[in-house]
Amino acid sequence: ADRLRPWERFVEPSALAGTAMLVLSFSSWSIFTVFPSVYVQQLGEPLEVLVWYFPVFGLAQAISQPVFGRVADRLGRMQSIIAGAGMGFVGLLACVIPGSVVPPMLAFAVGSFIYALGQSFVNPTISALVMERAPRHRLGSAMATYSIGFQFATGTSSVLWGAIITGLGFTDRKSTRLNSSH
Repeated sequence: ADRLRPWERFVEPSALAGTAMLVLSFSSWSIFTVFPSVYVQQLGEPLEVLVWYFPVFGLAQAISQPVFGRVADRLGRMQSIIAGAGMGFVGLLACVIPGSVVPPMLAFAVGSFIYALGQSFVNPTISALVMERAPRHRLGSAMATYSIGFQFATGTSSVLWGAIITGLGFTDRKSTRLNSSH
């Protein structure tokens, strides 16, 4: 039997680096749970613009993950993570240009597609790293440890991004802060 410290009975140490990478990856995804509705309202656009994000994101990931997973196997883990992070960053930028360059609906559709492609490189690759590094008899603990990253990132980063967005002056059109400026 393994000589485990008490906390290691529930958390697999070999998965902690992958968990931290997942937290960073999904922290950017949480921007889409907070920012778009406020931004679209600031532009005076209907909230229906946002309906393009989730279907495009989900479809792009469903199609690209098997392909990018195979590419990551050939390209290498770190190169795939770097490429995916770069694509994700470009996708996020594409989502914040509405109103200035292209219509918001198009920006959210294109941006979410590019972002999903980046996530299709990053997330399966991080999962593969966790699986490769975990002891075979602790794969369940490793994946459970790794999965904590998604919940942690979604919860904490939504609060963080909300604070950042408020700090930058973006507010809901119905808020007193916005109304007092008119």
